[in-house]
Amino acid sequence: MVKIELMEADDARHEAIRSSLQETELLVFHSFIKTLEIVHPDSTKGSAITNYLSDYPLATSYGIGDGENDLAMLAVVDVPVAVENAATNVKESSHVIAPSCSEGGVGRFIFEHIL
Repeated sequence: MVKIELMEADDARHEAIRSSLQETELLVFHSFIKTLEIVHPDSTKGSAITNYLSDYPLATSYGIGDGENDLAMLAVVDVPVAVENAATNVKESSHVIAPSCSEGGVGRFIFEHIL
C-alpha cells in the first residue's frame, strides 16, 4: 500500500476511524475537509524527498506545506515553509511563514526567496 484517501462526512465516525488506525504502523493525517490520508511510513512526502535528495547532496531543499500530510516533508528539508493558512502544527514546524494560498503565498515565496 502506498496511499489511501478515505472520505467520511460524519465527524464521529471520522474520528473513530482515525483513532482505530492510529494503533497500526500506518500514518494517518487529515488532508482535506472530511478526508483522512492513510500512508505507509515509507511512503510519506518526507521519505520521497529524502530519497530524491540523496542524489543531490549539495542542494538546498525547500518544502512548502499547509497540512498534517506535509509534516514529514518539512522535517527533512533545509528550509521548511508554511503558508499562513496552514494548520498550527505545520506553522510550528516551519522556519518561514509565507502568505496564505489565497494570496499566492507559494508563488510569492518562490519568486522572492528562491529565484
